[in-house]
Amino acid sequence: MKKSITVSKCLALLVAAVLSPHGNSAPTSIAFLEGFTGEDPNTARELYRGTEVFFQLHPEARHRFVLTKWDTQGKPEQAYQIIKRLAEQGVKVAIGISKSDEAIAAAKAADEKGVLFVTPYATNEEVTRNRKMTFRTCYSDPAQGRALADFVSTYLRPKRLLILVNGSLKYSQGLAGIVESELRDSKTKTRSLIYSTDDLRLSEVVTAVKDFEPSAVFIPDHIIRASLLAREIHRFAPEITFVGADGWGGKKTFRAILGPVGTMRIYYSTHWAEGFAGSENKRFEAGYKRLFPGDSPTSGAALAYDTMQLFERAFKRLQVNERANAELLVKRISSLSLVGASGPISFAGGRRSPRRGVFIVHPTDSEYKVVEVVSGE
Repeated sequence: MKKSITVSKCLALLVAAVLSPHGNSAPTSIAFLEGFTGEDPNTARELYRGTEVFFQLHPEARHRFVLTKWDTQGKPEQAYQIIKRLAEQGVKVAIGISKSDEAIAAAKAADEKGVLFVTPYATNEEVTRNRKMTFRTCYSDPAQGRALADFVSTYLRPKRLLILVNGSLKYSQGLAGIVESELRDSKTKTRSLIYSTDDLRLSEVVTAVKDFEPSAVFIPDHIIRASLLAREIHRFAPEITFVGADGWGGKKTFRAILGPVGTMRIYYSTHWAEGFAGSENKRFEAGYKRLFPGDSPTSGAALAYDTMQLFERAFKRLQVNERANAELLVKRISSLSLVGASGPISFAGGRRSPRRGVFIVHPTDSEYKVVEVVSGE
């Protein structure tokens, strides 16, 4: 005998579906872009790990969105094409990309195709300048540059600062220009030397150090090249202090690439530091170590984690059928503030780069010390 479904049972099922916190709607797809096979796969891996920690600590978020991985190969043109491809497939939300040159290309495509793009780690001002669809979770280079210039002029106080600029990277050029401009009216004299990704011009760097006799050298580049330059300079001028930027990585990346610090005196800016006070950071660190035993978290992972928190807050403010609407997500993010693993982050007032602090760290072989948390505003 067949069981019949009464009208009342149908109504009950319908009401249950409507009242269900997840309903029958499929989770919104979010594309995660990074150069997994590019020049810096370690940073790519760490950013993705931050998202994995987020889902471990917020399992209910899987009902709202899911991530799909896309490899930019570390190439700006590939990042641009992926955003276009996502739009064609109906995917309207993308996160990731640590390198500014790639993020600038992705942001351009995002505006053209109406895709919301949030970078956890790309700091160049051009990434978000005049962009409707792009945000960053980290600070911008203008904020980082002002904070570094303030630290150099008030804490280090060098008479001469040599600035080594990678002319192949907008990131390096932009940050060098900001620091030089900020120090123009200070007591510190500056001089710049341009090299390229393919040619570090080591002999010319050595000559410039001997001629200019700086007491400090600023290298706004990624740690792979910065460590080669710093090691070469330290070999014949051990008294020089080195200043770096967020491209020098977190504690783990820094130590893995530069190796023992020895007698080198180094200060650099970063986005986060292990052991930093705050309940959300303690939760993040504990979650990371549970998921990746024997390993330590990085600033990239912390910022990616905070980026996912940003989406979680924004998604909660939208109806299920609105969560794939990039324009509505932009409006929600534009008014959000939160305290993440990397500290307070505020987009209030429609900011595309958040109001947040810049960590200045001083690594030695025995410790990795936060010297200051400086505002770049």
